[in-house]
Amino acid sequence: MNGMNGMNAQISRMTLDDLPEVIEIDRVSFPSPWPMDAYAQELDNDKAFFFVARLTEPPHTLVGHGGMWMFYDEANISNIATHPNWRRRGVGDLLVRHLVAQAQALSAILITLEVRASNAAAQRVYARLGFDEVGRRKRYYHDGEDAILMTKHLGIKNEPPGE
Repeated sequence: MNGMNGMNAQISRMTLDDLPEVIEIDRVSFPSPWPMDAYAQELDNDKAFFFVARLTEPPHTLVGHGGMWMFYDEANISNIATHPNWRRRGVGDLLVRHLVAQAQALSAILITLEVRASNAAAQRVYARLGFDEVGRRKRYYHDGEDAILMTKHLGIKNEPPGE
């Protein structure tokens, strides 16, 4: 997939082998990063879908990752992170688009996410990709910062005809 200022990246399912690089991206991206065992548990969870973005050219650098959970017909993006050296090049956009496509393939009718109230750049990306701000979760993060709740409607699930 192309989307990063002429650079090519490939999205693939996250594996245990990816975790050291994923953890490093989280360490430099988040005040309270997930521990490695949390990711390892998610990789065994059949309701969790985690992906990595890797450059297609050597050395095939892992430049970002993201994940979501499925709950019936709703998807929730749990995290998106781009290595600071690769930000503002479309990595996050590519990951979000991939997660939305996965949610649609799994018959989700709605996809949600929380984003830090202070993260205006991410909020702009999500809005550009069709997410609407629908609420605020007070003191959502460990450090007490609020989260902005954003959703995107993916369509209407086909219900069987009534009797």
